[in-house]
Amino acid sequence: MLIVFACFSAAFASPGGKSGVAAAGCTCHGGDSEETTVTLTADKVAVAIGEVVNLTLIVEHASAKVAGLDIAAKGLDDDTYGGDLAKGSNTRVSSHEITHSEPGEMAGGSFTYDFTWSSEAGGAFKLYGAGLAGNGDDEKTGDRWAFADSVTIDVADADTDVDADTDTDTDTPLDSADTGGEPVDPCGCATGEAGLRLVPLAAGVAALRRKRASTR
Repeated sequence: MLIVFACFSAAFASPGGKSGVAAAGCTCHGGDSEETTVTLTADKVAVAIGEVVNLTLIVEHASAKVAGLDIAAKGLDDDTYGGDLAKGSNTRVSSHEITHSEPGEMAGGSFTYDFTWSSEAGGAFKLYGAGLAGNGDDEKTGDRWAFADSVTIDVADADTDVDADTDTDTDTPLDSADTGGEPVDPCGCATGEAGLRLVPLAAGVAALRRKRASTR
């Protein structure tokens, strides 16, 4: 694995279906691999303007020695960068994206990156992530990358309630009725998938706000 895999760019961080993307993936380090698991999570998905979101990306592979990443944040309805990403340990900001400053040394088959994001504008934003598991031989061959499930974050205007924990109209927790029929499964127990199921929760927040607005 090269110390900086240059093919990680905005195009790599965003999976297929995004307009204006030159390439959906990385060809110089092989194809998207089922051997590599990449999980992107956030500590909150409904925030106020300027509120900091703590994010974690975990790269997992049974035999890899080193890891790398690329993160991009964009507006939900367009292909422009949105908000501000701030680096954590072993990472740096490059062209509005987070990438690694040096390979992360795998321990027990995984490596964890921590970083933050915030926005001074309201709206819905989507964070895209990709991770690379490498063999550490400074060559492009033998490395395996994969996409993480994207995370949608809703940034409310200053006069909008951003509390997504309870339905204040009924004083009961969010349930499947608040999420368009899809239960919130934060631990992934029902699906068998590791990591937080954040995208259904974000959809539930938006549906709940529309419900409240219609009753006012």
